[in-house]
Amino acid sequence: MTDVQIFISYARVDDAPPPHLPDAKGFVTFLHEQLAFELRRIGAPWPKIWRDTKRIENADQFEPRIERAISDSSILLVVLSKNWISRPYCVRELESFAERWKADGGLRERIVVAAKREVDPDRRPSLLQGQVGIKFYALDEHEEDIGGLEQEFYAGGRIRDRRYEDRIEELAGILWRKANRDRERTRTKVEPPLPTPRPEPRPPLAAVRPNGRTVFVAKPADDMYEAYDRVTKELQERGNTVVPPADVNIPHDSSALAFIDEALGAAAMSVHLLGAKAGFAPDSQDPIVKLQLARAAMKVGAHLKQGEGDRQAFKRIIWAPKVLENDAATKTVLERDPASVLTESFGSRQLDTDEIEGSSLTRFVTFLLQLPPHLPAKWPLPPGAKLYLHHRREDSDFVGMVIEALEQFQAVEAVYPAFDGPSNDVAALHLKRLAECDAVVLCWAVAPEVWIRAEADLLRDWHRLNRSGQFAYRGVIAGPPPHDRKKFLVQRPPRKEIDLVVDLTDQDRPWPEALRTLVAGVASSP
Repeated sequence: MTDVQIFISYARVDDAPPPHLPDAKGFVTFLHEQLAFELRRIGAPWPKIWRDTKRIENADQFEPRIERAISDSSILLVVLSKNWISRPYCVRELESFAERWKADGGLRERIVVAAKREVDPDRRPSLLQGQVGIKFYALDEHEEDIGGLEQEFYAGGRIRDRRYEDRIEELAGILWRKANRDRERTRTKVEPPLPTPRPEPRPPLAAVRPNGRTVFVAKPADDMYEAYDRVTKELQERGNTVVPPADVNIPHDSSALAFIDEALGAAAMSVHLLGAKAGFAPDSQDPIVKLQLARAAMKVGAHLKQGEGDRQAFKRIIWAPKVLENDAATKTVLERDPASVLTESFGSRQLDTDEIEGSSLTRFVTFLLQLPPHLPAKWPLPPGAKLYLHHRREDSDFVGMVIEALEQFQAVEAVYPAFDGPSNDVAALHLKRLAECDAVVLCWAVAPEVWIRAEADLLRDWHRLNRSGQFAYRGVIAGPPPHDRKKFLVQRPPRKEIDLVVDLTDQDRPWPEALRTLVAGVASSP
């Protein structure tokens, strides 16, 4: 039986479909449906969602059914926007909800914000001050003045950014937990506490093509089991091989050390989930969380000693959430500094190559999946590998010389875009190349900088390119003439978009030896 209700407060204009697509679903309608689906996927008992679909916005008086719905609701979900702020009716819903729960002592915990667009914090009602909420948009990181430049994840009746799905899942998890905490408060003391929510299994996926990357995911203490399950599942669904296998535990005896080192030996990177606990201690060893951090650090040191570059060397990826629920019974919350958690709680020195994240689990998983593939000293491209040499028409002469140089490496096939023909056919061929090639190289000689930046950004997420796995690598060949912007890119390539750069700006033509790094592992000597 459903006994917890969520009230959605929103401005009706924020749910309007675009004029040219009157049958499309508005932002709020789609949000409501997706939340209902995710809550059921997490599992029973799930809360009920109430949304007014017959509203006549009147600031003077609530209809009885609105008053009843607010009175019956334990959680208020505010769809925040400039429109919501400007509607007295919406603000009155917030005030009415506050009046209903003012004696509870935990009013702010009952209010959740789903931000449709950016709103100046100073304009928000006091009850929403300090509420970051779940953002369904992104801002240009270089744009100081908001000016309506948000990139909305859902607009025009469709999902425009894959991050929408992550935000919905994160929001549903927050609402599920808040609803069940409220339910627990009304349960008798003799009843056992509700279990930690665990999503029901998704339908089995089609066979996933391995992407060639092996990831060591450190076995966690029991307070991080749920996060571990999600991280390993997400990695495997995208073609990564996870070691040690998720269903195999670290031995409790002296063989634990060899077990960990063997798994690390096959991995391109290690992932460590740091909660409040350190886990069990195998015979004569440190607790497993600390032990795995130490053994991974030893592998980092070995790679650096061998002189491998930052993009090729093994590294540790660490999730130490800033906000951690420390006690499920008392709902005690810890606020932590992620770097201090590593050094002070687990006694591991922070390494220069470490990637440390303290955001939510959903954001950490997104970050993890967008990391470039590991590039060992000799990347094993498959025989007959296809390299897509993407470029603008004005750089065709330069790319012709690149192709001529690559012909010396017989195990690699260079493919390139078309420029003449119907625009739809040209675009379709380009997408086909991106979906099928083993690696992609952006060739930049005289084309404008904005082209290389835009094309690199499109390579950030291989899932959106209809690929079955990651690129072996995403590269740039910077050709002549040299100038300051090329130098800037060569020295500071965007880490999440470009894996390697070949700098040919000071050469008259691309010689085979200069391109050897693109074909390492399959190339026959020229």
